[in-house]
Amino acid sequence: MESVYVYLQILLGVLVVQSCILCLALPLSNFTDQLALLGFKNEIKPDPNNVLGSNWSRTNNFCSWLGVTCSTRRQRVTALELPRMGLQGTISPSVANLSFLVTLDLSNNSFHGTLTHEIGRLGRLKDRILDENKMEGKLPKTLNQCQKLEVLGLLNNRFNGVIQEELGTLSNLYFLGLTGNDFMGTIPSSLANISTLEVLALEYNALTASLVVFQWTFAYFVLNLKDFIFLSTISVAKFQPRYDDISLNNLTGTIPPSLGNISSLLGLEIGNNHLQGEIPGEISQLSNLRVLNLHTNNLTGTFPEQMFNMSALQFLDLPSTTLDRNLPSTIGLWLPNLEELNLEDNQLGGNIPLYLSNSSKLTRLSLAYDLFTGPIPPSLGNLHLLGSLNVQKNRLTGENRNGEITFLTALTNCKSLEKLVF
Repeated sequence: MESVYVYLQILLGVLVVQSCILCLALPLSNFTDQLALLGFKNEIKPDPNNVLGSNWSRTNNFCSWLGVTCSTRRQRVTALELPRMGLQGTISPSVANLSFLVTLDLSNNSFHGTLTHEIGRLGRLKDRILDENKMEGKLPKTLNQCQKLEVLGLLNNRFNGVIQEELGTLSNLYFLGLTGNDFMGTIPSSLANISTLEVLALEYNALTASLVVFQWTFAYFVLNLKDFIFLSTISVAKFQPRYDDISLNNLTGTIPPSLGNISSLLGLEIGNNHLQGEIPGEISQLSNLRVLNLHTNNLTGTFPEQMFNMSALQFLDLPSTTLDRNLPSTIGLWLPNLEELNLEDNQLGGNIPLYLSNSSKLTRLSLAYDLFTGPIPPSLGNLHLLGSLNVQKNRLTGENRNGEITFLTALTNCKSLEKLVF
């Protein structure tokens, strides 16, 4: 009996050496991780930069392979990070065998095919980032089994179908990026159940909804600073709470005044939709708001005067609506941190308000294609950081009876001015 046991031990050792040229035999669990990684490698066709071909070799411990991170104690794969490697192919279901995986980042490659339903087996997964690939098909319903998921980045792929209600069960999610896909249908109300959600990016899809549905406590609404948040390095978003984007969808209805209750909101962008009605004055209560973008809707009425005293506002973008009448004319209004103001292609009239020259950080001012009258205020020359001024297609006149355009002299103080259209 003892001789049989010895024989089996010898046979097992031979098998291990054959399957793993390393001199040290891997424990079974670690061997499973190695096979999972090799299965992933086999689906990479081609590997134009030979990223994996020259490095992912059985002669090296897989924990030393490029893009692979292992836990110190158990030597199990905890991260697979291969962004911007020019990789092509499909994502093998064998990745789901990396049972200790916490981070999967394959962004900015050319992976295609569908997202395997086996992904639900990754119970420890926190960060799944597949931005900027060519993935397609519907999202697997098994995603809701990844209950520790904090970041789900699928920006700029070809995913389609509906956004499933099951995503609302991901109670630890703080970043959900689905921008630039082919999702359709309604935005699931179950997302409102995710109390940890800070960033929700849904722009550039074919989604429909009414804003009335989204009077949520986690600041659902919108921003479009792609180079600020929606980089492949999604971890940046973790430090930017309350930025979201649902522009370029088919949202209808009016802007709910209850938005003014979301005190932590930093960015509100709901441009390129079908919203109507007036801009509620309650928006001015958003004391932390930095970006306000409502362009290309069917908004009517006038600007709430109190909007021009929002001290944190940096970007105000509201072209191509149907607003009418004049801008607030009260002296003393001030947007001290405003950097860009775009109000072109509305029906705004009256004189250009003098208080705009109080916004000393202004770099871009566009009032084109409106109905402004009177002279261009020479006080705009106080905007020393101004780089672009566009006031074409209005009803502006010279500063005196002779029609002189002496404001040009004042603009010589704007040393950064590169574009002037009037």
